[in-house]
Amino acid sequence: MKQSLAVGIVLITAAACARLIPHPPNVTPVIAMALVGGMYLDRKTGFIVPLAALFLSDIVLGFHGLMTYVYGSIMVTVFIGMQVQRKKNALTVVGGSLLSSILFFGVTNAGVWLQGGGRVYPMTFEGLLLSYTLAIPFFRNAVFGDLFFVGLLAGLFEFSRRYVHANDRALGRNDQASRDAVKRG
Repeated sequence: MKQSLAVGIVLITAAACARLIPHPPNVTPVIAMALVGGMYLDRKTGFIVPLAALFLSDIVLGFHGLMTYVYGSIMVTVFIGMQVQRKKNALTVVGGSLLSSILFFGVTNAGVWLQGGGRVYPMTFEGLLLSYTLAIPFFRNAVFGDLFFVGLLAGLFEFSRRYVHANDRALGRNDQASRDAVKRG
């Protein structure tokens, strides 16, 4: 099994479970997975991991009218991660996390306003501003949660890249030797 597939399965399972257990509103690792997936995983896996986690947990939580906005925001966040990867440092990672949080907040709350059709918020500029204003506590949670999970996931990927793979090289292991060991084992 490819290493990225194994990592993807673990991340999908963890993120889906994180959405299903009690947690503060808007504090889940999905945005972080999309950003970090864009930074560290191959393109296909980077998109599949957060979208699969959302879909699997939405099966349990229920599908909703904002899915287009949520899933679209996640896909754009993967692209943000790909851009961060080009010049990855602490500042670009934090900036990418904040940009992803702002993107998700802006897009999904505009979706709430648009989907409300005047029932929840007036279909005016003031109604749009009201939808954003009332969502600020959720945004605060999302920013802190995203920063935490981006730091955790990026830290784990960097640790693995620097120390685990460095140990493998130091011990004379390589990908071919690992594949041969799996075939024999």
